[in-house]
Amino acid sequence: MRFSSWESLDNTKLRFNVRTFEGATMHDEFKGQAALDGPGARGEARFVVPPDSTVALPAGTMFPTEHVRRLIEAASQGAKVASHAVFDGSGLDALTHVTAAIAEARTVPAGPDGAAEQRWPVSLAYYKSAKDDVLPEFEISFELSDRGVLYDVLLNYGDFALKADLEKLEVLPPPACG
Repeated sequence: MRFSSWESLDNTKLRFNVRTFEGATMHDEFKGQAALDGPGARGEARFVVPPDSTVALPAGTMFPTEHVRRLIEAASQGAKVASHAVFDGSGLDALTHVTAAIAEARTVPAGPDGAAEQRWPVSLAYYKSAKDDVLPEFEISFELSDRGVLYDVLLNYGDFALKADLEKLEVLPPPACG
């Protein structure tokens, strides 16, 4: 899977391009943009690929970066559970209901750039919004830092699981905007 996206600073716009491959052959592609009428308001996703496809986004829908920010906020406030509607552009069924279980934080004395950081063990369960399934479509667990970095990621699809480790973190300076 190759995923690229951009989100606006006000959390109301998302551009996305998602491609899935089987070996070297592209299997699926989803490309387009989504917009909310305002923070926390309803909106719509419009796909260029597949052409002329749309998905209605109910009020309260958020995009991935805002979702991570809200998880950090909830964890910082001591919440143990958080639940959100999230749209990421990964398909026509990409609107999911995500439930997070958040464990106690631990302080790591030196992150990849040498700075101390808080990290919370987090488990996310993704449910398709249009279904009343008891079991999630898939689950992700990781350690979430207070700066939004994910460590020790495990994606569990039921039939198989993928483990990802952070190999390198490059902290970029803030852009010099005029």
